[in-house]
Amino acid sequence: MTEQVHTRWATLSWLCPNTIEVRFTSGVRLDMSAIAEVITARKRMQGDTPVGLLLIIPSETELDVAIIGTDHLRVHQATDNVLAFAVVARSAVSEVLLRLYKAYYPTLSRAAVFTGES
Repeated sequence: MTEQVHTRWATLSWLCPNTIEVRFTSGVRLDMSAIAEVITARKRMQGDTPVGLLLIIPSETELDVAIIGTDHLRVHQATDNVLAFAVVARSAVSEVLLRLYKAYYPTLSRAAVFTGES
């Protein structure tokens, strides 16, 4: 099992046997292709292991508004073996966009958006 994977957009790490942290790179712009690349890396890292996902989006990370127009988890067949999904949005804009996304695409019943890691 790969312990850590780095992409241009994020660092993915196993926090424990059933939790993957996806820490997005500060200062990047997350668009459709960035999300697709991170999902691909996560699926390869995860394999068939059921996991909880923790996504951390720094305040300096820009979210392309167009990302809320697609259910990325469904499109990339990325819900298999995902137990729960938590997002830490460090900026108010990211928090609002992610809450809208969650409302539009309730793909995972166990999903939440937070403003801090504690």
